[in-house]
Amino acid sequence: EKVDISDPVVSRSLGLSAVYQDVTIAGDLTVAENFFLGNIPKNKFGLVKWEYMYEVTQKALDALNIKVDAHSLVKNLPVAKQAMVVIAKKNFDKCKLMIFDEPTALLANEEVEELFKIIRQLKNEGAAIVYISHRLEEIFELCDVVTVLKDGKWIDTLPVADTTEDELISKMVGRTIEDMYSINHIEPGET
Repeated sequence: EKVDISDPVVSRSLGLSAVYQDVTIAGDLTVAENFFLGNIPKNKFGLVKWEYMYEVTQKALDALNIKVDAHSLVKNLPVAKQAMVVIAKKNFDKCKLMIFDEPTALLANEEVEELFKIIRQLKNEGAAIVYISHRLEEIFELCDVVTVLKDGKWIDTLPVADTTEDELISKMVGRTIEDMYSINHIEPGET
């Protein structure tokens, strides 16, 4: 269904969300405060329901097997854990479609595998995932369908199982691997 999205609130209400390579989260707040940012639960006296916030946040983290304490200040967490917190928050917000834009750019190998486990879990739970990456091994590990864009234009969409890295590279650069690395041996002519 085509929709006009005028602002992030509309996007969120439609269940759309994005996780970028640069973590966008409030470092001076706790993980729980970040989860409820803009929607702090209060009791009938107007007091913040702190215990509820920490309990719900911890359950959301645990559900994705993210080993982070909801009481932690975000700025004290490693970048990889901050990224996992962002993903857990998006999942907590009941996202139906989550866009990952180069999410592994700042992660070490073991952190990448942790991220992949979470993405697979989200997929298994019915979330649609759009995964943007120039690292082809990630596409083959995670994705069902791949779309190649070149210079902002659509080139092709095909099942990952029906393609190879060489074919994708060819579509991405507009020529075959052989053409890219062929060496023309030219006989020297007259000076």
